[in-house]
Amino acid sequence: DADPTEGYVDYVDGTDNGLFSQSGGTVRLSVDSENVATGRGRKSVRLTSKASYNHALVIIDVGHMPGNICGVWPAFWSTGPNWPSNGEIDILEGVSTQSTNKMTMHTDPGCSINGKDCQGSQGCSIDAGPYGANINSAGGAVYALEWTSDGMKIWGWSGNSAPSDATGNNPDPSGWGTPTGNFPSGSGCNVDEFFKDQQLVFDTTFCGVWAGETWSSNSRCSSLAPTCEEYVRDTPEAFEDAYWTINSMKVYTNGDGSESLASAGGNSANTGNTGNSVNSGNTGNTANTGNTDTT
Repeated sequence: DADPTEGYVDYVDGTDNGLFSQSGGTVRLSVDSENVATGRGRKSVRLTSKASYNHALVIIDVGHMPGNICGVWPAFWSTGPNWPSNGEIDILEGVSTQSTNKMTMHTDPGCSINGKDCQGSQGCSIDAGPYGANINSAGGAVYALEWTSDGMKIWGWSGNSAPSDATGNNPDPSGWGTPTGNFPSGSGCNVDEFFKDQQLVFDTTFCGVWAGETWSSNSRCSSLAPTCEEYVRDTPEAFEDAYWTINSMKVYTNGDGSESLASAGGNSANTGNTGNSVNSGNTGNTANTGNTDTT
């Protein structure tokens, strides 16, 4: 399917195309690193939750993410219907050779957080936290989003530095200290008005309105090819490291304790009340592989 960020990417069913696998409780989401790209672009997987959330504690334990590769645009994020009317929360995101995570809120006009206008594609950002090759060299990272009426708080810990309860079954953000990124609700933006019905997304796209448009200003990348699309199209071997490994992903809500989002083959995941938590290996009863890769 087409990419809403205008990326040079062809989202496909991961199982059918060998871009999804799971082993020992870890899910791997890959991109095609063997073939010259054709048509819409390089084959990849976009994993979108079927469930939508209004307030939640979301915690991911990632063993590996796409590294600092020219043209790559990986992200773990959430979005509401009719973008940007119901908001977008970028939890872990970056492009090309970026070395630090960019956490961003995107909204309709009328929302300013931390003195920054969050409107539209520019959004309001905080650059902080492990990203890309920094995560991979540390052996992974844990990211957590706490979304309440008071705003959004995001924590990012590399290696084994996450609090033990963050990856356990009873996480308590009150003991995690200062968040890596804080987007408080207030007079400039009532987050309950601008953020609703968020679906969670893992994806890896290429080029598009960010990695593509910044290609010429990146001296390292622009020396490789005249355009982002040409490089991504013609250099499949450059993307061998452009994969996610997801050790676990947990979504806690205020309803009946926690809801579990299982990573899935293909491009969609079902969400169900399957106990207090789920790790990516427990996907047998909750996952499907349909091509529901748009939000």
